[in-house]
Formats: sequence, structure tokens, C-alpha cells
Amino acid sequence: MLNIKNSFAVLIAILFATTTFADKEFPYRRGVVRHRLSFAPVASFYKNNPNMTINTKAKAGFCASYKTEIFFGKKTNLLVGLEYFNQGFSFQGYYAAPGYTYVFDKTFAYSHTANVQEIDVPIGLKVAFNMEADNYFTPYFSGGFCPRYIVGSTSLIVNEIGRAHV
Repeated sequence: MLNIKNSFAVLIAILFATTTFADKEFPYRRGVVRHRLSFAPVASFYKNNPNMTINTKAKAGFCASYKTEIFFGKKTNLLVGLEYFNQGFSFQGYYAAPGYTYVFDKTFAYSHTANVQEIDVPIGLKVAFNMEADNYFTPYFSGGFCPRYIVGSTSLIVNEIGRAHV
């Protein structure tokens, strides 16, 4: 469960990602398109299972996105875009080669490092409760789906005792 400090960090990351620059004009005519470009840091939070891993650390990550907002009316918009997402983490734990097993002896002799890169295609509908042009603060409801494609992932496992790569 996230504590208050982690929840606040996630909220700040979300606000940073959503306060991007967009076209300044608000031409609320059907079919008008507005473009959004955003860059944001990614903060990841992990909790260890003390029987399996220790020292889990998130690596610095980022997200870059381009989104198009198509107006259907004064309060309804369709959002379509493309996002690139990169994140990673490391931890100490066990390793079992195929066909072998291991003993949970709490040595955590292997260092694991992983990195994941993905491309998302978000498609959503945004319905605002107020007109955005008339209000500085406008609550809205947003929903949709986001197909995801894993571009690449890497994993490095090192035996800490002999410093051998697995």
C-alpha cells in the first residue's frame, strides 16, 4: 500500500505530465484539432517480498507523448496519441537456471537489472463538466483504452559472489 509520501510523489508526477503545452487557441468548433506534446519523468515504487528479494531500486525513467485532441462539441473531445515509455529497476535475489532449483537461504547472491521500453497508443473520450475556455479550472471525465507494444526489454543477472554474468 502506498504511503502519503509516495502518493504525493505520484500526484506530482501526474500533474507534471498533464501540465504540458498545447495550442493556445480554444476554437470550439466541431472537427477542430488541438495538438499536445509532453515530456515527463517516471517515478516507480516497488515493495520487496523479504523471502525473495532485497534492495529493490527504481531506475530513472521518462515518458514522451504526442496527442491530438479532436473537438466533437463544446465539452466533448476525442484524444488520440502516441506515447513512448521507459522504466527500469534493480534488485538482489535468487536465480534458477532452466532445469535447476534453488534454496531460499537468504544469501540473495544475484543482482538483477531490468529495463522496459514500450509504445502506447491511447484512444480516449474526454467529457468536461464546464467549458474550458470560460473556466481556469475545469473538471472532466476521461475514459478509453490504450493498446501497448513492448519495443524492447533487457535483463542482466550477475552473480555477486564471483561477479559472473548469467
